[in-house]
Amino acid sequence: MELPSFYKHHDTIGKIVISERHIVYWRHNNYISILITGIWFVFSFIFPALAPELNHYYFLDFPLGFFLASFGSLVVYVLLVGFYAWYMNRMDHRYDVAEDEEENP
Repeated sequence: MELPSFYKHHDTIGKIVISERHIVYWRHNNYISILITGIWFVFSFIFPALAPELNHYYFLDFPLGFFLASFGSLVVYVLLVGFYAWYMNRMDHRYDVAEDEEENP
């Protein structure tokens, strides 16, 4: 299988050093990045646009539109960052591309 040019990495000798595992790793990274960006988009643009309609519903005694705009979106952003860090750390170890923690504490 011929690798696309953007997947190829050459060392100083000119040998291709990227493996099929690295391609799968980056494919997973792209999928999770697209998913997280989609969730971010919904909470940043879709829910605020629907805020007047969402204010008919209540969450913790606050109108839902107000709650999402003032507090809920921030919680979702923090959860997305935490999930991405956890997931990518897990993927780094799974595909054996994790940085050595002794070198970079």
